[in-house]
Amino acid sequence: MAKEEQPEFLTPRQKQIVQATFQELLPQSELVGMLFYKRLFELEPGLRSMFNVEMHEQERKLIEMLQIAVYGFDHPGQLILALQRLGIRHLEYGVSAEQYSRVGQALLWTLEQAFEARLTAELKAAWEAAYLYLAQVMIDAAYKNDGD
Repeated sequence: MAKEEQPEFLTPRQKQIVQATFQELLPQSELVGMLFYKRLFELEPGLRSMFNVEMHEQERKLIEMLQIAVYGFDHPGQLILALQRLGIRHLEYGVSAEQYSRVGQALLWTLEQAFEARLTAELKAAWEAAYLYLAQVMIDAAYKNDGD
């Protein structure tokens, strides 16, 4: 069986950084989830109405999805399929392509809060590259037929 290739836009070093630092986030996953959604709703208040579940449950789902994505970098073929399905679901929820940038901003802000002084430029760049990759796969899947 052929070795799966690295995802585009993410170097092996960036993948290593994201996976290692995600482990550091797990013990504070409740706080990370809470901070993320707090910041997301500050940046994009209209998104709050899309969440019809208890926010604690949504925060847990965020961490689960991040975990799938972060470790999915080792299996990009499987990760891409999962992200494509997720992108289509988000389109059905009413998420626009433009709102993905707000999600990225909220994620990076959350990481700044979680890592504080330990957030180096390299760490931030690795997470940004990871998010941009994940978001692009989701956006491409959701909007591939636009303009057809």
